[in-house]
Amino acid sequence: MAKRFVVRSVAVAVTGLMVWGSAGSFAVAEPTDSGPNGGGLTYVALGDSRAAGPFIDPVSHEDFCMRSDQDYASKLARQIGASEFTDVSCIAAQVKHVIDTPQRIGTTTAPPQLEVLDADTDLVTISIGGVD
Repeated sequence: MAKRFVVRSVAVAVTGLMVWGSAGSFAVAEPTDSGPNGGGLTYVALGDSRAAGPFIDPVSHEDFCMRSDQDYASKLARQIGASEFTDVSCIAAQVKHVIDTPQRIGTTTAPPQLEVLDADTDLVTISIGGVD
């Protein structure tokens, strides 16, 4: 019961941050010259099907997460000139799949999405909670 409370609390907190952030002003990340390829940011996108864009063409079916190359994260990565872009958003992902629980999708298991973050990550976007 306690774990379920923590997961729900995180979902509420993330949703609250998203609502709070949408009411304020946004800072746009500008490309830098500090990336490993001479410019741009290292960008990671986390989330559920809202982030993955499963019904936007073209869709990648490599790992059954059904991410589109035209989802908002892919478009943002191109817009800001990200030197590295990792999109681990996945259909049916729940808050627990972002934080600490592997997600079973098709014939594969995806590790918790937070595991792709490291000290070199400059920008993270997250859209989660729609499935919980």
